[in-house]
Amino acid sequence: MKKVHSSFFQDESSPRKRFSQALINQLIDEISLAEFVEDEYDLMLYPSGNGWVKTNCLMPNHEDNSPSFGINTESNLYNCFGCGATGNIIKLIQNVEGLSFYETIQKLCIYSGIETETAELDMKQTLKEIKLSISEYLNRSLETNLPGGMSEVRYLFSIAQRIKGFESKANYNSKDLRWTESIYKAVDDAMIVSDDKKLNIIWKNLNKKIKERLQNG
Repeated sequence: MKKVHSSFFQDESSPRKRFSQALINQLIDEISLAEFVEDEYDLMLYPSGNGWVKTNCLMPNHEDNSPSFGINTESNLYNCFGCGATGNIIKLIQNVEGLSFYETIQKLCIYSGIETETAELDMKQTLKEIKLSISEYLNRSLETNLPGGMSEVRYLFSIAQRIKGFESKANYNSKDLRWTESIYKAVDDAMIVSDDKKLNIIWKNLNKKIKERLQNG
């Protein structure tokens, strides 16, 4: 079982900025708990019906000899039918790895391709980075149908950070750069006509497609 120790993350004594609730909701809703458990803890999941998959319990105080740890792929929550542990992806990581809430959010940002420093930027820094003025931002609707209710600004910034991270890992391969350009175009086209459904689909599938391309070389 892989475990990322707290020393991997930012020093406890260093200054911190608060993560936005929108970002936290985004991580909980958009990261598949089942895929995360397979990727991070090297466990096999077995279908058990009604939207559940199961494996041996991850809890450090539960020696589970038969698969009793269930993940509901629809609600994205877990429940151990042996020890009674239950919760979402944040609670799972805290219980299994002993990380603080702050460290857990950092880990999920890294896993999902959102740079930790980017996730911690306050709104003024974000607006400056993408060259929007305060007045332009305030004229935008703060109520959206995008993942986690995030603003268009946050959506575009997060997509760009994921793609930049992928391009770096892919060593800026020309074939992959053409693919990322098609993603940018799809986002632009959807933004122009306010196609929130398409934008949500792009968001949901992007990490999976990035992972597949990195694995296939």
